[in-house]
Amino acid sequence: METFMAVFILSLFYLSAAEVQQLDDPEGGSNASGTPNIEPARHCAGDIIRSQNNYCTFLGILRELEAKLKNTEKQLEDLRGEVRAKNTK
Repeated sequence: METFMAVFILSLFYLSAAEVQQLDDPEGGSNASGTPNIEPARHCAGDIIRSQNNYCTFLGILRELEAKLKNTEKQLEDLRGEVRAKNTK
């Protein structure tokens, strides 16, 4: 429990420091240590929209691949049936 509280307090401290840093440098950029500042929330909206578009694109591709797989499986079963028919003759 003590470890959990320590991690929780450190997390809150980090988030508070990041928010203060944003207020000091609203343009973004880097701080003295060279690490990038956390972007303000308004810049995240474009990333979310791009992520949703990518998800929809990948979902469409996945559906096409599933349809092709089903078609290929059907063709394979048809070929197996033809081979069985030739072997029984």
